[in-house]
Amino acid sequence: MFDTYCFSGNEKGVNILFLGAVHGNEVAGTIAQREIINQINQGNIKLKKGQVTFIPCVNVEAQKKDVRFVDVNLNRVIKYHDNPKNNEEKIANKLIKEINKCDVLLDLHSTHCEEDVEFAFIDYPKEENLKLLSVLPVEKALAGWPDIYKKNPHIDDFCTERYAYDRGKTGITIECGYHKAKKSVDIAQKAILNVLAFYGCIDNEIVTKHPQVIVLDRFVIKK
Repeated sequence: MFDTYCFSGNEKGVNILFLGAVHGNEVAGTIAQREIINQINQGNIKLKKGQVTFIPCVNVEAQKKDVRFVDVNLNRVIKYHDNPKNNEEKIANKLIKEINKCDVLLDLHSTHCEEDVEFAFIDYPKEENLKLLSVLPVEKALAGWPDIYKKNPHIDDFCTERYAYDRGKTGITIECGYHKAKKSVDIAQKAILNVLAFYGCIDNEIVTKHPQVIVLDRFVIKK
């Protein structure tokens, strides 16, 4: 099961949770978080206020095998399971306890195509989510994912963003680019530092943006 790394500043502030490797083979968020954890431990990054929790690798078994998931897609089963039947449902039961404690969630992902660029999912474009989006190092964001799922009564989307939203949290998913590109790690690190600075947890210069929000209307499955 996953490890958590918690740090607190001297002043009260928001509780921020960073997730990496919800999908095991998406390692950019894992590498970026571990580097920032090292910087905090070495005193190079100083937390002023708030509480920060890092989970660099949520799906440990999947990352060991360099696969997206072991049994089922973890980012479709983020809810409480009375009788967890597999690796991902067991993780979900532990992960939701961490999400319950946070105020802000940033879920760091990457993609499998070398040509892919960084973007964010903003499934729930409420005011606080849009403010969080404005400090992420992306030019585009995708909205409308929950509405697509509503059109298909046979499937449901129990992802980290939905779980956070249903409990009144601020939360966004960022896709940092291609899995194996160094740039993806750089994007992940910048996203983490920007979020920490935005909420006053650290001193760090940030530039706010207004990414283009693209609303998804439908999707096509290619087999």
